[in-house]
This record gives sequence, structure tokens and C-alpha cells, in this order.
Amino acid sequence: MAEAKHQSNYKGWLYKWTNYIKGNQKRWFVLQNGLLSYYRNQAEMAHTCRGTINLANATIQTEDALSIVIRNGGAQTFYLKATSEVDRQKWIMALELAKTEAKKMADAESDEEESQQPDKAELNMMLHTLSAKLEDLSTCNDLIARHGHALTKTLSELESTHAPAEAASSMKAVQERATLFRITSTAMINACNEFYELSQSQGRRWQRAIQHGHEQRLKLEEMVEQLAKNVVSLEKKARMSITGQPIKEIVDSTPALRSAVTVLLRVRAPPPAPWPDGEPESLSYDHFAVDCLFIFRSIVVAN
Repeated sequence: MAEAKHQSNYKGWLYKWTNYIKGNQKRWFVLQNGLLSYYRNQAEMAHTCRGTINLANATIQTEDALSIVIRNGGAQTFYLKATSEVDRQKWIMALELAKTEAKKMADAESDEEESQQPDKAELNMMLHTLSAKLEDLSTCNDLIARHGHALTKTLSELESTHAPAEAASSMKAVQERATLFRITSTAMINACNEFYELSQSQGRRWQRAIQHGHEQRLKLEEMVEQLAKNVVSLEKKARMSITGQPIKEIVDSTPALRSAVTVLLRVRAPPPAPWPDGEPESLSYDHFAVDCLFIFRSIVVAN
């Protein structure tokens, strides 16, 4: 009887074709991390593995109600038989899910790049995990559709049966198909629950990340605003400390400069732009006067 702790990790007894002399031999199989390994018995697991096949690029086929054929690019082929159709279906489902995960792991390793920033790497991992769960859901959906069609077909055959013997045989087939459908439906429900829980947890993490980014942006805006105020204040102090006197005192103490500033103030257009909140209106005068002062000094030096 097979045992399972995770949908893609599985273990149990299967019959494996060995050779034409010994035929099919009962072996203990373990499916884990995309690898299917087998042993003669459970005790051998600690020291001797008889064979392993990688499912990443393998094909999984069925030839009859009990058989499972696994081929890995022509290099390896496992011919297996389950003890019942229900047991075989459990193995098929586990193998398909393991193959999907193994293929994703192989692609991730081949596309692996140099380490990136932790935040980006974490986001990529979340997306990778969600994508894996979606593929599990897709696999389960395909299996449900397949077994649902088989169950519907068997029910139709049962409805058209009139002989008691045929009805009994059809009823047995219906029960088997219904069991397979129930197994695949349960797997689908479990996969949906896993995807929902993962989406919820990752969604909360994304919300926290967005909130953190918003707070950092607000702090940056406050820093820029404070920096702008500091620049204005420093510029004001620098202009007032050209000679150690306020600009207006310098202009008033220089008749020629005062006359020039007065004339220019009358003809200027448009008026100077308002200063940030908290700055005195006279600062506009100071700025204009300083420009005149520099022009005046340049003329004096040139002459």
C-alpha cells in the first residue's frame, strides 16, 4: 500500500519488470524531489538504492489498467505495475505532479543568474512558488476532466444495460471510476487550499512591502523639503553677509547704487516670483538689489 505525505512525494510497493527470467518483481519505490528510486525492501533504503530515474524530462504512459511506463530520454525505462487501478491512479497523479515540479527546478537551475538584491530575489521566489502551485492546479484539473469523462461514459453504458449480469459488471466499473474521480477531486481541493493559503500569506507580505515603500517616500519628500528650506536660508545669509551688512543698508549708503536700484525697480517686469512660506517680502528687494550691486561693482572695477 502506498504512503503519501505530500502530493509530489510518494512511496509504496510496485511491481517492476526485471528480465525475461524473473519477470516482474515486487520493489519498494520512493518518489521525492522529482526522483523516483526503488529498493528491494524498506530496510535497503538506508544503504542501497537499486535505481533512480529523473522525472524532469521523462514521459509517463499507461498501457492497461495497472501498468505505468516511465521513459527518460531513451536512456532509462521503468516498466511498472500497480496492485490495483486505484493505486495506479494515485501513483500517476504523484508522478505527474513530481514531474512538473522537477521540470521547474531544472529550468530554474539552468536560468540561474548571479545573486541579485534580496528584495528582488524574494519577489522572484514568491512568483515562482505561486506559478508552481498554479501548474499543480492545472495538472489536477486535467486529471479531473479525464476521469470525469470516463465516469460519465460508464454511467451512460450502465443506463443502456438491461441484463442483470451486465448491470453488475457496469456497476463495479462505475464504483471504480467514481473512486478515481473522488481521489482526483480531493487532490484538486488540496491544491486549491495550498494556493489560497500561499496567496494570502504572500499578499500580506506584499502589502507590508508597499506600505514600507510609501513611508520611505514620505520621509524622502520631507527631507527634500527641509533641504530646500535650508538652501533658501543659506542663500539669504550669504547675500546679507557680502559686506557684513544687510543689503538694504548697503544700497541706502551708496547714492549711485540706490538711484540705479530705484530706477530698475520702476521699470522691471514682471515682478519677482514670491518666496517660499516664511520668507519676508523684503527678500525680493534684497535679491534684486544684490544683482544690481554685482552689476555696479563690475562697472566700477571695469572703469
